[in-house]
Amino acid sequence: DAGSFLPHVRTDWTRFFTEGKNGIGQLETGYLTRLAPDVFAQARAGYLESMFAGVGGEVLWRPEGQRWALGADLYRVQERDFNRLFGLQGYKATTGHVTLYYASPWYDVNFQLRVGQYLAGDRGFTFQMSRRFSTGVELGVFFTKTNVSAQQFGEGSFDKGFLITIPLDWVMPVSTQNSLSTVIRPVQRDGGQVLQGDANLYGYLQRSGTADVLAHA
Repeated sequence: DAGSFLPHVRTDWTRFFTEGKNGIGQLETGYLTRLAPDVFAQARAGYLESMFAGVGGEVLWRPEGQRWALGADLYRVQERDFNRLFGLQGYKATTGHVTLYYASPWYDVNFQLRVGQYLAGDRGFTFQMSRRFSTGVELGVFFTKTNVSAQQFGEGSFDKGFLITIPLDWVMPVSTQNSLSTVIRPVQRDGGQVLQGDANLYGYLQRSGTADVLAHA
C-alpha cells in the first residue's frame, strides 16, 4: 500500500503490471495536421497508456528559424481496469499544460517549462533540462512542484528524476526513427504526474522532420 493522500494515478502501477501482465499497453487512433505554416496539431483517442484511456490533443507553435516553441495540450481521461483490457474504473481527470521549449546554443542543452494541471488534480510546473548528443542519445533531469504539500506528497516531497532517450537507429542494424525512452525516479508518488505522451509533438517533429514536410505541403 502506497499510503498516498492523493488519487492513486501512479502508485498502483504494480497492480497494472501484475494483474494486467497480458493486457494491452496502448491502443489508440490519432491524427496529425498543419493548421498554419508554423502551427501543428494532433488529436488522440483510445487507450492512451497502460493506466489511462481518454481523448484529447495538442497544438504546437514552432516559428521557423527560431530556437523556441510554444505548445498546449488538453486531455480528458479515465483510469483503466487493472487487467489492462477494455474496462474502466471510476476515477476521471482533466489534465493539460502550456509548455515553453527552448533549444539553447550552449552545448546543445535544451530546456522545457510546463505549467498546468496534473493527473491527480494538482496544479504547478515542471522544469526540464536535457542534452542531445551527436548519436541521438538524450540525457536530462527534471523536477515538478505543485500545490501539494510535502506531507501530502509523501516520501520524496516533490517529483523529480532523470530522463534517458536512446534512438533505436543507433543500436539496430536497420534504419528507424523510433526511440526507447525511460524515466528514472528515486521514488514514485502521485503528485506531479502527467499522462504519458501528452506533449510529444515537439519531439516527434524534431526527430522525423515532419514539420518541414507539413510546412511545405
